[in-house]
Parts: sequence; C-alpha cells; structure tokens
Amino acid sequence: APILMAPSTAKPLARSALVPLWEGIMPMSYMRGSFAVIGCSLPTGDPYVRRVAHHIATEIGASLDRGYEFPWPQTRMKVVDMRTSRVAIYELRDRYRFMPSTHTDFILDGFGMDTLDQILPRRP
Repeated sequence: APILMAPSTAKPLARSALVPLWEGIMPMSYMRGSFAVIGCSLPTGDPYVRRVAHHIATEIGASLDRGYEFPWPQTRMKVVDMRTSRVAIYELRDRYRFMPSTHTDFILDGFGMDTLDQILPRRP
C-alpha cells in the first residue's frame, strides 16, 4: 500500500508522535514494490523526509541490483515534479542523486491523471 509522507510543517520535529511512524517506514524497505516521490523538493531543512527518502531509495536500488525475487513486482522508482527550465531540472536531479539513475524515472511535466499510470504498478 502506498505511504504518504506529510511535509515537515505537519509534524513538529523531535517531539512528534509521528516519529515512530517515520522510523517504522524504513525497516525492510528493500522489499517495497517501488518508491514514488511526488512534488517534494527535498528541502535541506527537512531531516526526516531526507533521511527516509535516502534510506528507501538506496535499499530499493540495491534490491533491484541484486535481483531479489519477490511475489510482487518491483518497479522503477519515480520522482514527479513540475520543472521546465534546464537549471530547475538539474537542481532536482542533483538533489535526488542518491536515487540510482538505472532504477529511477524523472517525470517533470507535473502531476495529473496520466501520471498515475506511470507511477502505480499494474496489477495482474
């Protein structure tokens, strides 16, 4: 099932009751079917989202590299955002450089109904 990560403004940092949820996302993350980031600039001031995104992406990338076989499909990771200039595209790709390019698609024309077909794995 998809996990939605709220922006940090919705979770006061260290004392938040949501911290255990964030910590619970990471174990066994290599077993997730995929990982999609939608409209997140990955700000330097958001340590939770940066840590979780890095952990999940590197675990899934390693899992795909090793060719683990799971009873569910593992698909390429996605980063979805609206970026039109070369500078803005470069900045986003640089911010997400920890996501291996061999396993990551950047969808940079924004989020719409057609984007769902690109990010959600098809069910048999």
